[in-house]
Amino acid sequence: MSSFKILLAIIISGLALVFAIDFKIFFLLVLFLLILILPFSLFNRKYLFFIILIPFFLLPQLDRYHILPILSWAIALYIICLLTIFIFTKIRLDNSYNFLFLLFLVFIFFEASRGWSYGYTTRYVFGETIKYLLYPVGFYFTYSIINNDSSDDKFLHDILILFIAFGLIISLQILYYYFNITLGNRVITRQANLLIISFISALAYMLFYSKKAISKLLLIISMVIYLLSTIIMMQRSLWIGFIISIILFIFLFQLKFEKRKMKILIVLLIIFLVIFGSYNLFQKIALDQSVLEERTEVFEQKEKTFSIEVRILSYFHALRLFSQNPIIGKGMGHSIITPYLNRREIGIVDNSYLVVLWKLGIIGILIFTIIYIKFISQLIKIINKTKYKMSRLFGIIIFSIMIGQMINGLACVVMTLYYFNIIWGVFIAITDYLYRKEFKLNE
Repeated sequence: MSSFKILLAIIISGLALVFAIDFKIFFLLVLFLLILILPFSLFNRKYLFFIILIPFFLLPQLDRYHILPILSWAIALYIICLLTIFIFTKIRLDNSYNFLFLLFLVFIFFEASRGWSYGYTTRYVFGETIKYLLYPVGFYFTYSIINNDSSDDKFLHDILILFIAFGLIISLQILYYYFNITLGNRVITRQANLLIISFISALAYMLFYSKKAISKLLLIISMVIYLLSTIIMMQRSLWIGFIISIILFIFLFQLKFEKRKMKILIVLLIIFLVIFGSYNLFQKIALDQSVLEERTEVFEQKEKTFSIEVRILSYFHALRLFSQNPIIGKGMGHSIITPYLNRREIGIVDNSYLVVLWKLGIIGILIFTIIYIKFISQLIKIINKTKYKMSRLFGIIIFSIMIGQMINGLACVVMTLYYFNIIWGVFIAITDYLYRKEFKLNE
């Protein structure tokens, strides 16, 4: 079973999602995928890994357009149970995060029990708990895949290809929604947050792996499509995170890999053309350009928009709630209602770190911060001191992606209350593996 066949099967099933093919046909395509791969996954965890990532990348997490089944907490719970079984059949404790994730797990279950005892809405308690549990589950499942041999390099290479393919499917989904559902209005789907991963993966593949001109051209076209879809998404924090990730990757790649000024100038020119081309392509195909103007000119207006006012009010409300119970927070599943003029907005606070502070308190934010400080410090050491080019490349890739997402998390709950947490757990595991492989630590 080759990686090419696996990716081809994934793309076929993904295209069914893109074009909203009749659900019976989609079911048959997914069934074909499972029949093709699942028997192998029982013996090879890497195939199961590819299968597991499909719903977390391709299924929407918002039931806004009523076309595709959403990735609900119930589906995620089944996946967690499946992965937990696989983890315990080959549990890897030779990593640097055992104590931190044990502490994390105990505290998450403690906060979930508090939410349950306080009578918070059951689906909120379960939904949030599962999202946080995806951190350690993604971490330990990824670690169980690693063999500590040359096959790991191929696995990492295949992950890049997977991210590139997923990004194209997500982009086509967004374009479908834009032209057929929203008809020119912004597309609101959480999947667009993953396009940072796809863009940086495509850029890295073009610079490090790709040798043929045609493959480089296809990767450049892919990057244009990712950016076009990100523009259509109209999420300002994602735009900023995207730009930061690109700048970081180019700077670090130039610093650690490419010393020739001419080649760096060519790369910068390509990135400029990708950005310029994406923006101009949007201008030509946009059904309603005023939507983009509203998103980009909001700070020039004398009066702030409703969404910004509500966001600021929700921030202050979350801080007030935190002050009521600063040590352990309000518990898992707690929700707020933000009043604004004669309207009441019910929902989450659009800031990943305020959410942790409000719900999990100082202890929760401290555990969360220590995990990320360790994660980022490992990446920095890999980038600066590793002897292996591939380790340095993946250190730069993951560092660039995560810094962009953490900045995105300042106005979005991408780091906490989305099901993408399994992907962040995957990145932490890959980083720790590369770190321990290089420096041979037995922490």
